[in-house]
Formats: sequence, structure tokens, C-alpha cells
Amino acid sequence: MAELMRDRLENALRDFEPVFWTGPWGEPLERLYEPDGTLYAICLDGPVELITDRRRILVQRGDLVIIPPAVAIDVDPASGWFGLVYSGPYPYHFRERFIQVWGFEHQPIRQQADGLATNDLRHRIYVSKTAPKTDSPELRFQIQLRLPEPGQPIQDSLIQWAMPGESLQPDSSENLIWFEIPIESVYLSHRQASPNQNPRLTMSPEFKPDLKPESTQ
Repeated sequence: MAELMRDRLENALRDFEPVFWTGPWGEPLERLYEPDGTLYAICLDGPVELITDRRRILVQRGDLVIIPPAVAIDVDPASGWFGLVYSGPYPYHFRERFIQVWGFEHQPIRQQADGLATNDLRHRIYVSKTAPKTDSPELRFQIQLRLPEPGQPIQDSLIQWAMPGESLQPDSSENLIWFEIPIESVYLSHRQASPNQNPRLTMSPEFKPDLKPESTQ
């Protein structure tokens, strides 16, 4: 991915939401770390294992990893990533206990029909395997990431984006990942008006209810 493309994307992002910029840009990394903001990173060439001193997660190509500020995650083997960084207040559920116990979140995009559900309002960004609705009245910055074919250089990834009020050509390719960044007012109104009733999507892992009730004797 050319530096010129990166510069153009970052300039467009800054004009829309100055608190966003691009994170990892395809380089093979042995560690994911962002000291200044919440990192939203898509794995370009998994499977790889993410490791902390208390957690190991296998991440597949196309999966999303969400890492709080100043949390370092080892990557084995080294792999390429595309990321966005949000420098505003990190998600409210990234409390001290979450960071100490879990460290990061893993969203297996390919195992979910809608990726990171748009009514999962813990995060300031939406990620999905499905194209966003082009008739939506809400202003959102859209990024379309085309994953490289397995075995192909990660530099073959293709980035396209659309400014608020514009739209990208819908594409049902299995290799596409969509990012949507709503304006702050849209995000806040959604949080107030559309709480998610599914605790499996909205609660931090350490507080999720047991989905298999214990048998009574």
C-alpha cells in the first residue's frame, strides 16, 4: 500500500473526524501496540496467535482485534495488519478489570453474519462483512478494505473510502471488510435510543451470563 494512498486517507479522515488516523499499514508485526489511542486492527494474513501473559487467542485472516491504549499484544508468527486508531475516550467497558483480565477484544468477523453488529455501541466504529446501506440518512465515513488473496503479498490490499454523503459501490466479495465511522451526534443518539438487548453483544466478557444454566439437583 503506497504512502501516497495512506496520506490521502489520513487527510480525508482528519477532515471528518480529527480523532482518527490509520494504524498498522500492512507491515509484518511481532507486536500490536498503540500508546495514544484505541487500536482497531484487521488481520491481513492469519491465522496468527495473539498472546498476553494471561490470554492466548487464535486470530484468522479478516478478524478484528480491538486493543486499549498502551496495551501490548505479542503476535506469533509476525503478520500484516490494517488498523485505525481512535484517540478519543476509549470504550467505557475497557475498565481496569477488563484490561487486567482480558487485555483486548477479538471479533471473528467471518463467523458472524453481520460482523461487528451495528447496534453494538460499545465502540466508536462499526466493522462489518456486509456493505453499509447506501440510503442511510446518517453521515458516516466509509472505508472498504479488500484483503489480499491467500498467499499473495499483503501490499496487494486495496483501500477505498467515501466521505460523508457519498457511497461506495456495493460489493459482495468474501475478501471485503467495511469500516463505518459515524459522526459523534449520530453515535450518541444511537446509544441513547437503541440499547442492545442482547447481553452477549454489549457486556464485557467477564460479566457475560452463562449461556448454559447449571443443572439443579
